[in-house]
Amino acid sequence: MSQFGDKLDYIALIAIIGLFPKRQVPFLLSQLAVFITLPVLIFGPVAGVLVDRWHKKRVMVICDTLRTGCAIMIPIVFILTHNIYPVFAVVFLMFLLGLFFNTARSAIIPNLVSRKRILTANSVINFIGRGATFLGMFLGGLIVDWRFWKVNIGVEGWTAALLQRNLSQVWDELRHAIQMILKSRNLAFAMSTIFLMIMGASVIYVLAIPTIQKEMAWGTSGVGILAGIGAIGLLLGAYLTGIFGHHFDLKYLMLFCFIVIGTVLVLFPFARHFWTFAIGTLIAGIVISPIFIGQDTLIHHYADELIRGRVFSLRDWILNGSFLLWALLIGFLANFVKKNLLFAIFGIAMAVLSISGWLVLARGKGVTVSPDNT
Repeated sequence: MSQFGDKLDYIALIAIIGLFPKRQVPFLLSQLAVFITLPVLIFGPVAGVLVDRWHKKRVMVICDTLRTGCAIMIPIVFILTHNIYPVFAVVFLMFLLGLFFNTARSAIIPNLVSRKRILTANSVINFIGRGATFLGMFLGGLIVDWRFWKVNIGVEGWTAALLQRNLSQVWDELRHAIQMILKSRNLAFAMSTIFLMIMGASVIYVLAIPTIQKEMAWGTSGVGILAGIGAIGLLLGAYLTGIFGHHFDLKYLMLFCFIVIGTVLVLFPFARHFWTFAIGTLIAGIVISPIFIGQDTLIHHYADELIRGRVFSLRDWILNGSFLLWALLIGFLANFVKKNLLFAIFGIAMAVLSISGWLVLARGKGVTVSPDNT
């Protein structure tokens, strides 16, 4: 339910930005990415230290309750101010609370299931989460563009959608977690794949959304429907990973998925019909799930319980930091370079880096196997 609400909020925020002139949309989306990622960049490592000390279920309940209040505040703030930046301030607070919620949720999983069931548990969690993504993005897009709100109630659709101990000690604990990550080949691999994942996500966020919403003239409902199709792919990918993932080396599986995503990005500019966009989105969704599940499973297997919250918070810090940098870079480049060329550049880069990683893993496996290698 929490993730369903998150996606409904997100599609409504996209709709608010869609109210602004076309030329402002990519830059506003980049700024939204800044306010989404800043909480993790500033407080991410500290959040992991605190979550490792606190009662994790209590953290989740309190943070989700407060996030509900933030969601209610967003339309009120925008209606009163007619300015996007006070909304961004509320978004900052919402994602700060989400940082603590997500860190606690990720860290608690190995305490609930046996070690041999962690992959299956992560697949189930991803399956449920992607189902919430499908409902939130698909229904959110339809809700936002539904004329009922304006005609019968006199409000915009996005309004209806949104309403639905000391520093040295902290640093020592963070440094210990970083050392553990660097010593473990599997944890280091899981962290490094974040950069590839976010590069592709940033291209889609900054370039694909305006293409669908404005250039193809499919509006926010088009974004929501395609996001819903992608969520179906995520559901299918999570299901297949839970059933068959045990038969593959997770690291090779993740790299293969990155190669597929890079190929989809290269082919994206050639799509001209809704069904071609839908097929590409579905394929991308299917191969993204094993990446998320693989990252979580590697961390659950190789991060000690005492540092697990810190590892996940560092993961989120790297994720959001790289998203911020990539989103700003791509948004800047979009002013000077044709979007089709940017899709090709970043898609080829993702595929080449993934193939290089595959060759490095294969060579390392042929020479020596570390004690913690899968």
